Amino acid sequence: MLTTLTTLARGITARSEEALRAAAALELIDQKIREAEDAQRAAKMTLASLIGRERAERRAVEALTSRITDLESRARAALGDGAMDLATEAAQAIAELENEREARTQTLMTLGTKVRRLQGSVEKTHRRLIDLRHGATRARAVEAERRTQMRLNRNLRHATPAREAQELITEVLGRSDPLEEGEILDQIDDKLTGNDLAERMGAAGYGTAKTSAQDILNRLQS
Repeated sequence: MLTTLTTLARGITARSEEALRAAAALELIDQKIREAEDAQRAAKMTLASLIGRERAERRAVEALTSRITDLESRARAALGDGAMDLATEAAQAIAELENEREARTQTLMTLGTKVRRLQGSVEKTHRRLIDLRHGATRARAVEAERRTQMRLNRNLRHATPAREAQELITEVLGRSDPLEEGEILDQIDDKLTGNDLAERMGAAGYGTAKTSAQDILNRLQS
């Protein structure tokens, strides 16, 4: 008996620990997904900032190119008119603008590389998050099904409402018919009191028997 109780206690403990582990696993899955979502939001904000800087640098490079083109045209006109001082000053400004444009172009290229790399990471994480959410939904469904099956198994191992209902049905169907019991009691009383003796002797040919339906039919057919 003690061994049986110990085995049952161990089984209950094992099931409880399994249920706790499953619940903890589901909670941990949700927590990790939330952490991944937080990281994804931070990455999106960084990506947006990089894209903003990239666009600003591109506009700056375009503006510098426009200024350089304009100054080059003006410097050529000054050279044509022999205005060397103005042409030299314009050349100096063009050189500074070109150096600034080169620096900004390098920055623009660096930003473009960062944007493409981070954008790829964000898209990859987005797809992974979708898979993780689907996986978490499946895990919760599997765990719910497992808990339902465990409850069903426990019910099947013990007296269940279904089994009790079946036992009641069997009991009701097995009960005797009250009408039949009354007829049997009447027959027993007749034998005990001798009330059926004359009827039985008449049927055996001693004395007058009671008229039966068959007697009436025989008479009508004759």
